[in-house]
Amino acid sequence: MNAGKQREKILKLLMDWYPQVNAFEAKLRPYDAQLKIMEQNETILRQNEQRAQWLQQQERQKKESLLYELREYQDFIESIPEDVFEELKQRYTLKHEHQQDFCS
Repeated sequence: MNAGKQREKILKLLMDWYPQVNAFEAKLRPYDAQLKIMEQNETILRQNEQRAQWLQQQERQKKESLLYELREYQDFIESIPEDVFEELKQRYTLKHEHQQDFCS
């Protein structure tokens, strides 16, 4: 018997509060859509940030690779004896001038 009375009291209390809770939920509903949009925007921003970091890393690796290749070429050029290098430059200049004369 006592349990039935307690249950009735609880139901009466809940019945008094239910319209307020329902009204509060109705007020919050429009914000649900805005919150979802904000969460989607946050996800997109995070993805864009990760992509930018990945691209930056790719560019850094490309730069390092090019610098390594440049150093290899510089080392090779420096290893050529000076007299051979001078002759090479002269031949290149003559060949280049000859090609320009031919094209003109």
